[in-house]
Amino acid sequence: HAFGAISLLYDCPRTATVVALEATGIWGVDGAIFRRVLKEHGQQRYSENRKFLERVALFEGLSAGQMAAVSELALFNESFEAGGRAG
Repeated sequence: HAFGAISLLYDCPRTATVVALEATGIWGVDGAIFRRVLKEHGQQRYSENRKFLERVALFEGLSAGQMAAVSELALFNESFEAGGRAG
């Protein structure tokens, strides 16, 4: 489980307290590095989505702005086990 992502994104103190129910360990990450990694991942995903959309005939009529919006916001990737139901 994870906690503190909002604090990392917005560089603000956490507003909740986490109490361990058993002996445990935690790890942390620097907020600037966390934000940089998320940004790089988002840019990579956008680029992959854009390349995919450019190969699909259904999207040929979209303007550059529409294509960018779909590339950025509308596509997601989901995996399923063999025999699993999609939808």
